[in-house]
Amino acid sequence: MKTIIFGLIGGITLVFGMWAQSQSQQEQAKAQIKKQRRDERYHSETSNTKLLKPGEKEASFVDLVDMTGYDQKAPLAERNAVADRLAAEHKQKRTEVGCQADAILFGRIGQPTGHVTTDRSYIYTSYTLTIQDIIKAPPSVTLTSGSEIELTVPGGKAKHPDGGGWIEVQDPNFNQLIPLKDHILLLKYDKETDDYYVFDPIGIYKILSDGTIVRGDAKHFELAREARLAREPDTFDAVMTDLKSLKCSKK
Repeated sequence: MKTIIFGLIGGITLVFGMWAQSQSQQEQAKAQIKKQRRDERYHSETSNTKLLKPGEKEASFVDLVDMTGYDQKAPLAERNAVADRLAAEHKQKRTEVGCQADAILFGRIGQPTGHVTTDRSYIYTSYTLTIQDIIKAPPSVTLTSGSEIELTVPGGKAKHPDGGGWIEVQDPNFNQLIPLKDHILLLKYDKETDDYYVFDPIGIYKILSDGTIVRGDAKHFELAREARLAREPDTFDAVMTDLKSLKCSKK
């Protein structure tokens, strides 16, 4: 009887060990595919981090808030007319990005981790997001308040691959997220690798200490001022209402 029991225990242990090994192999394969996808997503034809020495930064300046036609010296009526047009255009762009997004989430950002692509052409940054509210989620995923995901954004700061310090790349289209601050994020989702990523600069809304909101491409003071002139929503309720009321055409 003992022999049978020990045999059963041994068999169960073997099966469990094989299952655990299989699960580990699957996770490793998934992680490898995720890394390959990220390398492809963030590969750059114009940048080369091999040229950066420890402590060096590849700098750029973000200038994306479209103020075409707005002249501060024009009469008030003309300025208001242009602002009305810009507000409508920006709202349409938010609608397009919101409808393209697989997930629209509100939550708190964790600390950044910088990564250099395998070909050393660029840097991207991963963050954790602790979800507080879900406006939109991928159909195949169950997200709940309090759950945590990882997401990536182009650019950032990472350890030099050869050691000896940090290197930094400022992406011309994306600013980095603010650790330990709340954000509203419009994300794409790679189902195969369970990977979320910001795909458009309008997909970032940072909630500042005073409670106002600044779009991700309006980090700098002048751009934030332009965003206000263009009548971008700058409060949490305004942005959330805008995104919750998206009307996306079904194709």
